Amino acid sequence: MRGDLPEGQRVKGSGAFDPKARRFQATITVTGGKYPSAGSRIVIGADSYVRPADEKDWVHVDLKRVRRDDPFLRFDWLDPTGLKKFTSTIASVQRTGPHSYTGRFDPDGKDVKSFLPVGAPSVVSIGMPLSPFTITTDDQGWVTSIRAELTPSTGLKLTMTTTMSDHGKPLKIKAPARAGEAADFYYD
Repeated sequence: MRGDLPEGQRVKGSGAFDPKARRFQATITVTGGKYPSAGSRIVIGADSYVRPADEKDWVHVDLKRVRRDDPFLRFDWLDPTGLKKFTSTIASVQRTGPHSYTGRFDPDGKDVKSFLPVGAPSVVSIGMPLSPFTITTDDQGWVTSIRAELTPSTGLKLTMTTTMSDHGKPLKIKAPARAGEAADFYYD
């Protein structure tokens, strides 16, 4: 996944998701702007492990104990990548080729939650008009690419592209060998 973000930032990430085995792994890097950042996350069942890129140690967070309203720690097994939320905002779509589709989606969605870029939901949109997207599929009908565009009131176009592969293949995502426990205040 790669894309533009507001305030001159760019996001780049990679990851894997196995909903049946309840395993998720992602590494995200945000460059430019005032607050560049990078980090990795592994989630296995109710155990989340996070590590900023400039740290060598992982921190374990028990998702069963985390306050549900904490946007930085929560994890949604029903839509960890924002893909379901994105598809629920599609207003129109048309086939443009044997493996390609184009359409428009509502970046504001049904409620104000981040779902873009697909794969690293971090952008919340308010007051945006319907925006264009393109989707490419493989011979089996699996989505292999989603490209979404946003044009905020600043006039600067934000383009976000997510590519997907290896659909249905089992993943070998393991918990880090060593991880310290999150501080108690995360659970209060």
